[in-house]
Amino acid sequence: MIDRKDLIITEVGSGYEQFPSVLQPIVDISKTEGRNQSIGKMTTIYKVEYEPLNLLVAMCGAIWYKGTCKFKNTYVVPQFRKKGVFKHMIDFRIEEARKRKIRLINTICTKMSINEYLRRGATKVRYYDGWGLTYVRLEI
Repeated sequence: MIDRKDLIITEVGSGYEQFPSVLQPIVDISKTEGRNQSIGKMTTIYKVEYEPLNLLVAMCGAIWYKGTCKFKNTYVVPQFRKKGVFKHMIDFRIEEARKRKIRLINTICTKMSINEYLRRGATKVRYYDGWGLTYVRLEI
């Protein structure tokens, strides 16, 4: 497992219509797995680096509204999955939400991600049949 202190999570920015070039390697890898990452102008994007190797290993995003937010664009490169990176990204964004006085988080989960949200107390709102996606809500 990767220790949180070995990850550097940095805001890349927001207001993009396409992913910034610093994240292009992650976007390209995700496309090879059939993941079509999209971004909106309201999305704040974060890059996740594994400091011991100075390696870009993940990205995540959030749209910050007043009192609520939506987690988006979460992707971990295959070599760093099942090592705790995803958990740390969730916890990082929950911390950011609390700093912003946000109490409600919404996100769409895949089969790979849903259990991490359910462990934190999220509730299932809707299942998107045919897509294999579940909309969840987490009160913090």
